Amino acid sequence: MTTAPAAVPAADAHNDLLMLVEHFRDDPGYFRRNWLPQLQAGQVRTQVLPVYVDEEFLPELALRQTLRLIETA
Repeated sequence: MTTAPAAVPAADAHNDLLMLVEHFRDDPGYFRRNWLPQLQAGQVRTQVLPVYVDEEFLPELALRQTLRLIETA
């Protein structure tokens, strides 16, 4: 009888996730409904959340947007 190999926990560095969650900040359940089930199904145990600021925020609003994204995380 063969057994399935043990699942290896994964890390995800999806670079749009933080920006998407911030975009839908008025919907507090957005991450829980749309992303958490997929991350759990993929056994993702580490989530890397890069902070990227769109050009529209440069240069004057870059710091404000960066802090907003960190707060969203």
